[in-house]
Amino acid sequence: MADKIGKKEARFIIDNYKTMRGVDIAKKFGVSSSTISHFVIDFAEGRTPKEALDLFVRCNKKTRGSSWTDEETQVLIDNFCAEPKVLQKLIDRRFRSIRGKQRDLVGKAKRDQLPSEQAQKILAAIGKSKAINLGVASKKEKEELRR
Repeated sequence: MADKIGKKEARFIIDNYKTMRGVDIAKKFGVSSSTISHFVIDFAEGRTPKEALDLFVRCNKKTRGSSWTDEETQVLIDNFCAEPKVLQKLIDRRFRSIRGKQRDLVGKAKRDQLPSEQAQKILAAIGKSKAINLGVASKKEKEELRR
């Protein structure tokens, strides 16, 4: 394994393992995903459990994939109304992940939990009818819009 992972690759793995899947890192370097797993295990040996966890355990255990980076979120906000296939190419995420993040952002924008600039972009992009389609409008808002 040592001959497959050089210093440059090792640094990349250490820096990106929390946000990228092992399979994606393996594809980037032309090795198997088990090579990446073995590197992570070998690298963590000899460190305290807390150090190993800080280096390699992904932030949100509830999510199946990797956490959204700030850059990915900003690209989604900037292109909020783009077609799903375009967003998938821009962000390199699955449709369900993108749709879930859109719903989350709309909800946060409506509850003023985002910076005002981001909230304004989202709310301007979606309009009232799209908020209902994304499933974040309250019952009261839905009734008002249907009248």
